[in-house]
Amino acid sequence: MKKGSFLLVEEAGKIIALIYAEILGQGRGYLGLLVVDPTRRRDGVGKQLLLDGEDFCRQYGCRLVEGTVINRRPDLLERYKRRGFRVVGETPRDRLDHVDGSYSLILIEKEL
Repeated sequence: MKKGSFLLVEEAGKIIALIYAEILGQGRGYLGLLVVDPTRRRDGVGKQLLLDGEDFCRQYGCRLVEGTVINRRPDLLERYKRRGFRVVGETPRDRLDHVDGSYSLILIEKEL
């Protein structure tokens, strides 16, 4: 994460949301770790931050942005799809130290 930037939303000196953005090169960017304070969910902060992340990538010449969603969160995948992302692959994982049992990461991307 030393290569990218964190975009933050602050309110009254408190971080209420963030997203990680990284410019990968060759017209590609990466967005991940979108987090919104649970008390602020459903008020559009996450949606706006995702749009801001896309704008950040565009400013650096990205024509495509990619990310990952864990397969155990189909609700998140559907949210990204509603925002124009499409599934381009899936990669299996087995890290018991992070997630209980096996899982996969669904690779998503969106043209900017």
